[in-house]
Amino acid sequence: MNDKILHLLFGFIIAWRLIDINIHWIIALVVVIIFGVAKEVYDYKSYGLFDYKDMIATISGGIILLLTQLMN
Repeated sequence: MNDKILHLLFGFIIAWRLIDINIHWIIALVVVIIFGVAKEVYDYKSYGLFDYKDMIATISGGIILLLTQLMN
């Protein structure tokens, strides 16, 4: 599976689980952003690569879920 799709899915799942346990959507979005940045910082320290596209894909997954929740 494409790496960007995995990042998108993980951002979606993180937001979904937080919303599922009644965490406010703003806090859920902040947590997804923190996870996206933290993963890339980890990759940078481990492999010397900080991929902004991976970070954006993770955050986008969370935003997609949160937008669907806000439309209900």
